[in-house]
Amino acid sequence: MEIFVKILIIIHATAGGIGFITGPGALMVQKGGKVHRALGKVFYWAMIVASGLSLVVSNMPKHESFFLFTIGIFTLYMVLSGRRFLALKRLYKDQNASAFDWMLTVLMAIGGVVMIIHGIQMCSTNTLGYALIAFALLALRYVVSSVLLFMKKNVKPNSWLLEHISRMIGANIAAFTAFLVVNNLNLPPLVAWLSPTVVFVPLIIYFSAKEKKGRAYEKSN
Repeated sequence: MEIFVKILIIIHATAGGIGFITGPGALMVQKGGKVHRALGKVFYWAMIVASGLSLVVSNMPKHESFFLFTIGIFTLYMVLSGRRFLALKRLYKDQNASAFDWMLTVLMAIGGVVMIIHGIQMCSTNTLGYALIAFALLALRYVVSSVLLFMKKNVKPNSWLLEHISRMIGANIAAFTAFLVVNNLNLPPLVAWLSPTVVFVPLIIYFSAKEKKGRAYEKSN
């Protein structure tokens, strides 16, 4: 059994490493171009494999880790919902979210609440409880955003793009967090868990603002 687990860990680490490289790569190249789409697809599948295996390994004897399990859930939600928004470009018109979109949203809402409850219980004895709460709140922010868009609340022609960008960056947060936590030797645990969020959230704000500004310019010309 232990050999089997080690093989899963190797595959998980390899996929995570690929995502670790291709994720930032997709952010740095021209959005919508061939290179961006190619890197994005590799990042998507790498994160699916890495996060899917993390759900398995984190429940194996001697490898139990509720934190890595929650990171796996968070990552899966981000990449799955982020890619789904590429297919929801007409939400502002006649398109409706699918049953799969709603299922993802409901499952993450439940997972987010569980993460908050567990995090609160941990806070008195372990500072990582605060990190767990932070990830839960970030996930629930996207849950609320999804529900509002699915219900046609304040949906705009470029809503799909803004959601796609921010969720894929969110998946990058998860990838870098997992890397830091697993390989951390010197940083305080809470710093290792939260520093990728501190670094990448401004990127979400930057790219979202850039897209909004670009759309506003197009409308004025």
